[in-house]
Amino acid sequence: MYREALGTMRTVLGLEHPSTLTGLRGLGELYLSLGRPDEAEPLLSEALATAERTLGTDHSLTITLLADVGWVHRVRGDFAAAEPYYREVLSRRRRALGPEHPHTLRVMWQVSRLQVDQGKYAEAEEIARDALSVGRDVFPSGNENLCSTLLYLGLALVGQGKSIEAEPHLRECLEARVGTLPEGSWETAHARSALGEALGGQSRFSEAEEHLLEGLDELRAGGAPPIRIRQALDRVVALYESWDASDPGAGKASTLAHWRAEAERL
Repeated sequence: MYREALGTMRTVLGLEHPSTLTGLRGLGELYLSLGRPDEAEPLLSEALATAERTLGTDHSLTITLLADVGWVHRVRGDFAAAEPYYREVLSRRRRALGPEHPHTLRVMWQVSRLQVDQGKYAEAEEIARDALSVGRDVFPSGNENLCSTLLYLGLALVGQGKSIEAEPHLRECLEARVGTLPEGSWETAHARSALGEALGGQSRFSEAEEHLLEGLDELRAGGAPPIRIRQALDRVVALYESWDASDPGAGKASTLAHWRAEAERL
């Protein structure tokens, strides 16, 4: 249906009409949602180049298309290539909408997500804190943008060994998602797994085990992106490594071996 509509738009409206560009965006985003970035990239790149020429760099559609091209790289797992696109989106959102607009704050946590996925935890913490300080006044409690900001702030702190400081942020995110998202959503499972990592970082192994195993099961069942399943599995392995090293008499060596083998198969 997208292809058919897009063909008609090109013929009737022309290649530069905003509706044609929106059609390119829609088909490109569909491909991204299906995990097909190579099919999405030429559509979105064409639409972005045309939008920048005809609508201007700060037009809302242009900025959205710029984010979509960054999304292409993110789906490929190339977070370093994606980050400059999202940073440019953030710069344009701030210029066009101001620093407190919900769209601006949304891009801020998206930048922090990319930085966490690259292990740039201090940078991720800084931008997530800035987003949270403003976001609490902009978004209602339980808003998904606020939850995502809390999540990536928490993960940035965990990555720096600040698990105690991270825990309340991750608990708030998890509780809000449990209360607002459909049961079994992978986003809730992602928050649960992140909380498990924070608990493991405090040597609260039994509590961490419950969250990490449940989170991994829910991520798998909920159709989560492969990278989130991989990260959750790595957290399980790290838990049992720490547990076995801290208390060799706990009998976790065989469990650790099992999860290491599973991680190698993934």
